[in-house]
Amino acid sequence: MLTLDAARAAVALWPDHAQLAAIVEAVERGLEERSDTVIDAAKCLVEATCREILQERGIEAEADASVQKLVRAAMGAVGLHDDGAGDVVTRAFNGWLTAAQGLGEMRNHFGVLSHGRARASYVLRQEQRLIAARLSESFVALLIEAHLERDPDLLHTRQVFEGDSLLNERIDEIIVVRADEDTGEVILGDLARLRPSQLLYAHDREAYIEAMNLLPALRSVVIKTDPCAVVPGEEVVVVERALAGVVVERGDLAFVWFSGRNGGLAFCGRVISADQQGAGVEVTLRARRPVTTPAISTVQLAPFRDALADRPEATLSHKLYRHAHNKIAALSDAEVEFLAAHFRDGL
Repeated sequence: MLTLDAARAAVALWPDHAQLAAIVEAVERGLEERSDTVIDAAKCLVEATCREILQERGIEAEADASVQKLVRAAMGAVGLHDDGAGDVVTRAFNGWLTAAQGLGEMRNHFGVLSHGRARASYVLRQEQRLIAARLSESFVALLIEAHLERDPDLLHTRQVFEGDSLLNERIDEIIVVRADEDTGEVILGDLARLRPSQLLYAHDREAYIEAMNLLPALRSVVIKTDPCAVVPGEEVVVVERALAGVVVERGDLAFVWFSGRNGGLAFCGRVISADQQGAGVEVTLRARRPVTTPAISTVQLAPFRDALADRPEATLSHKLYRHAHNKIAALSDAEVEFLAAHFRDGL
């Protein structure tokens, strides 16, 4: 089977570009099967390579640019241009652009996938298919080689990090790595602060998933407390006594229920911190308003106060009002689902 070695080098350069790998395989398969799909795939290969190089050079390509325009832009981005080199080089440069235009026209006339033709008026010979395939490979070889000859644009390149490069070793030597015990962030000199989750998510997705699977299940609590001023998005601090066996920790989900005759579900939020303060627990959370205020009121729960049913309205009523004092109580999954339904986007 004929293989496009230069195009395969591009796939190796951008291993996460699954579309590019699929296009190369389509060209090779089309040649093997003697199919005119080679023409479509060959043009796509040039376009995909040009767009990837332009992206790595921080240059935005027009969405509907022709293959000739893309080739011109990509060649310019990697230093392949005719500026001041004389007529001979200009003609050679223009020859590449003419070849790109020819590839586009071949696709327009003979591509079987591009316009949904009813019936092919002319079926290409294998030698003509080979012209399109090798032409596309020549573009890829030229552009990739010139691209690698130039220093990468470090703000945009997607080339794989080279751990054993001298440059990276020198950078490692001058950066002092510390950890912020309060935030858990990794501090890299005076240049960056990164959370462990951020590092794993960006650089090792499998390790991120492993860490996620190690997480203990989050608890959910309801805090019945006196009404207080609440600004959505701001931190709110409440101090109440936790019922026996109830533990509140950072990351737990807390629903806050205002006590009193006109009380009800006021807001919810993730616990930022929870500290024991005498007989009570000081809970800090970032407030999030329900759809209506209150979303569920004392009046709505009152009919269920003496009910024996397992429905969440009844169990919540028992927890909140069987003993009138303010408190922090644990919530069941059914109660969490019931309360969460009163927030616009769920939780």
